[in-house]
Amino acid sequence: MKPIFKTLSFLFALLSGFSSCRQSNVSPPPQEDLLYQIECFSPTNSDSAARILDTLNVAALSEKEKAHYFLLKIKVCRLLDHYDATVDSMLHIIEKQFIGSDDKYYEAKVYWMLAGKALADGSGKHVMLEEMLNALQSVEECRHVDERLVRFSPIPTDEQTIIDRLKYDIHNQLGTVYGMCGYWRDACNHLKLADDYYAEHQDYKSRIKTAYQLGFTYLGLQEYDSCLLCYQNGLLAAEALNDTAKCAEYHHNIAYNYLYLFDNQPEKSEEEKQQWLRMSVSENLKSLSLLGNGVSDVYESLASGYYWLQRYDSTIYYALKVIELDNPNDPYNNLDRAYLHLQRSYQILGDYENAAHYADLYIKTLDRDRGQEQKAIAEVNDEYEKQIEIQQLQSEQQLKRMRLYLLMAALVIVFLVVVLLFYRHQKENEVKNLRLSQEKQQLQKNYDDKERLSSEALRMRMQTVYKERNDNLYDRLVTEFNAVYPNALSEFSVAHPELTDTERAICLLSFFSFRVKEIAYILDLRENTVSKARLAIKKKTGVEDLAEIVRPFIG
Repeated sequence: MKPIFKTLSFLFALLSGFSSCRQSNVSPPPQEDLLYQIECFSPTNSDSAARILDTLNVAALSEKEKAHYFLLKIKVCRLLDHYDATVDSMLHIIEKQFIGSDDKYYEAKVYWMLAGKALADGSGKHVMLEEMLNALQSVEECRHVDERLVRFSPIPTDEQTIIDRLKYDIHNQLGTVYGMCGYWRDACNHLKLADDYYAEHQDYKSRIKTAYQLGFTYLGLQEYDSCLLCYQNGLLAAEALNDTAKCAEYHHNIAYNYLYLFDNQPEKSEEEKQQWLRMSVSENLKSLSLLGNGVSDVYESLASGYYWLQRYDSTIYYALKVIELDNPNDPYNNLDRAYLHLQRSYQILGDYENAAHYADLYIKTLDRDRGQEQKAIAEVNDEYEKQIEIQQLQSEQQLKRMRLYLLMAALVIVFLVVVLLFYRHQKENEVKNLRLSQEKQQLQKNYDDKERLSSEALRMRMQTVYKERNDNLYDRLVTEFNAVYPNALSEFSVAHPELTDTERAICLLSFFSFRVKEIAYILDLRENTVSKARLAIKKKTGVEDLAEIVRPFIG
């Protein structure tokens, strides 16, 4: 309580003194001292600091004071979130004053701001990374700070503590930027330094954020035990601050880590995996109890945990909760996973009507983004077709004009009969070509219709064979396929040598609309194995729809 009371008293005195100076003819305190005072209390009172900055006469400040003023203005008003030309001019003044100067403390802060500018104006993650590395180099070269930062601090401190605080805040931000660029190990190294510093100084508020980022980084490195430890440290920090929302968030993060362990460590014993699922459900229930109301991510995570625990009624309950919280404006609303949980659970429980209903919804959800992309492509195609039509009209108009010129020329030419006969011959050729073109189009149409009917008949025949569930089911399906398209499989194998026999079989079955569960049955594989193989095929071929891989060889 004493530091808070001291800060409030200091702020009140500063505001009162500044107000009295404005109401009388007494000169205010030196502007540079005032700026350092504002900087010292701004971390806990940014709104008040912004109001005081607005009252200062910028024109009366020296060049150094202006740079210091603009630095504080950008910081306390968070202007980098709304980057514009005004902020750019402020940053130009700040750069000119501090970059390359002996004041390494403020040079580091300016580099940090330039990294924020790179994020705001879309310069790119690697520009951010370069600026943050410059900031770290500057703060590591820093040996002294202005004594007013120590004197005006609302809590007892010293030069080295102020430098260290900025240094490890930069490590924290640098780790975040490394993570954004996908450099997980570098991100981990910097975040660990910051987290250890915050833990040593019991800075729980900062550690709540750093622990989450560090845990996420360990997750990217597949170091699950370290990830779990970081999330537990974040939970302890949130509990120390009595932050219920953050406690709930960390319980959910821990639950997610247990689910990730279950999904990505198949070599572990069944007992261990079941224990991870139970822990995941337990942590999510703790999260719900703290929140008091539902969150889509928590409900979906509970549905996943209960599904793998084979508690299908609970899976259905929480998956329906996800649907109740559906927000059309949220691209990450978990609807696809909720529909999948419902479809699988109802199918296992024998409710095939509901299973089919949610299977259709699941497919529509997956196709939604693809449908939007296809819509954009269709719009481009429509525009292209319109341009073609315009060109054809123009060509027809030119042809008509040419014919008119020929007719006019024929009227003045002595050999009118020859010209008329020639024109007649030309017309006959056009009619003949048109007739040949129409016949060719009709033949192509007949061929396409025959090919389509053949494919549909084969599809129905394969479904019939599948329903019979006889031995050597896949061999029978291949026999049916070869009977209609004798060379397709060999051409497919030659065209895609990178695929295994199993992967080519999965492509073929996907072409005939067999679902993952059906493919697993036909090939005597686990559904999880089929799903992983589908992902491997997409990665190898770069094609999202497996049916499109086989389609070029049908015909």
